[in-house]
Formats: sequence, structure tokens, C-alpha cells
Amino acid sequence: AFRAWQASVIAKKRRALPDPLPELPSRDCQWKKLLESAGKEEYDVVVIGGGATGAGVALDAATRGLKTVLVEAQDFSCGTSSRSTKLIHGGVRYLELAFKRLDYEQFALVREALHE
Repeated sequence: AFRAWQASVIAKKRRALPDPLPELPSRDCQWKKLLESAGKEEYDVVVIGGGATGAGVALDAATRGLKTVLVEAQDFSCGTSSRSTKLIHGGVRYLELAFKRLDYEQFALVREALHE
């Protein structure tokens, strides 16, 4: 009975997938637009560095309604964020999947990692 209920919940969630995002403008296109607006546009927040922290800060600022620009020297997350921190993560992603999908296997991964 649980497996049938779980399958119905997952099927409902799959039907509710959002439309795919539109294609994003290229880096060159965005850079050109930024240079053209220099001196004409004002921003509330300028984030320098598009790594994990910078991208998170820019997202947070933008979702709070602040006009935000993020500037990165190269491609996003190509610097420090592209390298392993050698830190042990707490399995938050697996725990999230366990609850969202009602997936016991994901929960078991978190539980096993905690026991190690």
C-alpha cells in the first residue's frame, strides 16, 4: 500500500514540472549590455565574484528586490568554487530528496553517513 501511495505522489509531482527556462543570453551579450549601461544605470548591489558565495549573495539580493549585478573575471565557479573544499557535507541534499520524494533510500544514505 505504501509503495502504491508513494508512486502516486511521485507521479503527481512529475506532472507539475515547470516549463523549461528560456535560453540565457551569452556572457559576451551580457557584458556588452553592462558596458553600454555604464554610467546610465544604478545598481543597489554589485557582487564581485561568481563563485558559490558570490552567486548565492547575488541571488539573495535579487530575490529581495534589489537591482543586482554580478561581475566575474572568467566563467562562473571556475576559481575556488571549482575545486573541492575537502569538507564533509551533512547530506542535506539527500535529506531534502528523502522528504520531497518520500524516498527511503535517500534517507538511508543520510543515516549511514551519520553513523560513519
